[in-house]
Amino acid sequence: MSDFEFDFGIKGTAPNMLRAFSECIGNVINKMARPIDAIKHQAKTVTVGTSRVAERVEGLLFEALQKHGFSNNQLTNSNVLVLKRLQKVVAEIKGATLYTIAGLNFLGEPVEDSTIQLVKKEGSAAGLTSRVETDNRLRGTKRIIVKNGNVFIGMGIRDNRSILVVPIMSVGTKIDHLVLFNIAFKKEVGLQEKTVALGGKYHHIRHLIEETSLAWHDKYLDMLEIEQVFGMSAQKIAEAIVSGLKNEKSLTS
Repeated sequence: MSDFEFDFGIKGTAPNMLRAFSECIGNVINKMARPIDAIKHQAKTVTVGTSRVAERVEGLLFEALQKHGFSNNQLTNSNVLVLKRLQKVVAEIKGATLYTIAGLNFLGEPVEDSTIQLVKKEGSAAGLTSRVETDNRLRGTKRIIVKNGNVFIGMGIRDNRSILVVPIMSVGTKIDHLVLFNIAFKKEVGLQEKTVALGGKYHHIRHLIEETSLAWHDKYLDMLEIEQVFGMSAQKIAEAIVSGLKNEKSLTS
């Protein structure tokens, strides 16, 4: 993506790359001696394809980001896919906190002097005190999020709130904003929806269970509250499932 930005002067996100590809294809078509009707037909096909991509990245989480002034172009391809999966299990956004990130190195990685600044708090987050208000060093979970560049979903360390943190790129491929959403999950979520929304974490949980010589069943996920399934680590979830199965076995024996 950095090569794309260097060549085209724009961020290497999926919509930008698709538009650049469409423009290149259009230029090639225009240079070829084809009937004008054929050119119009191909241009129409490209336009329809582009609009369909845009439609696929709409929803609760993307609309919330737009309200804060951020577009889908400022997300990595992988984070777009993660948010698409997660918003199927998110019922509402209770509050939001916006941070700015500064002092990263030229590769966009956190260093000793990297900082984080609180910009604003809304909704349920308005009355909460953030560590960042008294200590602007970029550290802890937020530092890890900036370093890895991945969407984070979990629980707040201090208050166990269900949170979703989205890294935003505004300058090149460097992350310069974090948006932290305080979320509430849907009350009724099917097993299929859970497994899809969990993504790679689902396979991690399954492998941990199978390492204990237990056969895996998706229904094990229903042994925990949905806040725990998405808020706890795969290791903690596996331990809770194994413990629950042992308790069930002792009660029936």
